[in-house]
Amino acid sequence: MQVSLSGGTATAGADYSSTGFPKTIAFGSGVISQTVPIAISNDTQVEPTETISLTVTPLSNAVIGVLGNTVLQIEDNDSTAAPSSKVYLPTVIK
Repeated sequence: MQVSLSGGTATAGADYSSTGFPKTIAFGSGVISQTVPIAISNDTQVEPTETISLTVTPLSNAVIGVLGNTVLQIEDNDSTAAPSSKVYLPTVIK
């Protein structure tokens, strides 16, 4: 499958890194989930929650579940600790 980042209110390069995207993810036999890391940038600006749109596209021999598109929310942390976000991508049936 291929994971792409686009749109949303977050800015690539300032709020997150889009380097390496779109990213192709391979599923071995019996594998039902994969982790797709997205580097979130920490800054000192007070900002509202920002978003990134994620799109999952089948490349071959797979079917994307109900959610082929989803939204990652980046919450401002107002501290020196690195922000973190977690999003669960759609189910892929092989």
